[in-house]
Amino acid sequence: MLTAENLVAAGPHTVLADVLFIKEEVSLTGDYAGTLYEKLGAISVDGLQLSGKFTVNPDCSFSSTLVVTVNGTTSTIPINGVFFNEGKEYYAIAIDDGTPYSFGQGKRIGP
Repeated sequence: MLTAENLVAAGPHTVLADVLFIKEEVSLTGDYAGTLYEKLGAISVDGLQLSGKFTVNPDCSFSSTLVVTVNGTTSTIPINGVFFNEGKEYYAIAIDDGTPYSFGQGKRIGP
């Protein structure tokens, strides 16, 4: 389980606060599946299924993909970041078409 707090660029002059709670199971290959709960500005998401893959490098940097389907449309969001504090915390940036649109920090809150 982990939490994340983000700032999301929703347009050239609009930034929204974003808070996530994610419960996921990660395999030894880095593939994962789980459930997302989110509050993005005035929008609430309750129990969205997600999947993806984590690749953690020896220097504690990581790359990940987050795959979600909303209203029949599947999106794959690439994420890059770094773990610290013995893997219990991280900073990350989500990249869409090479343009950063979400920066976040988070904590692992479970085993």
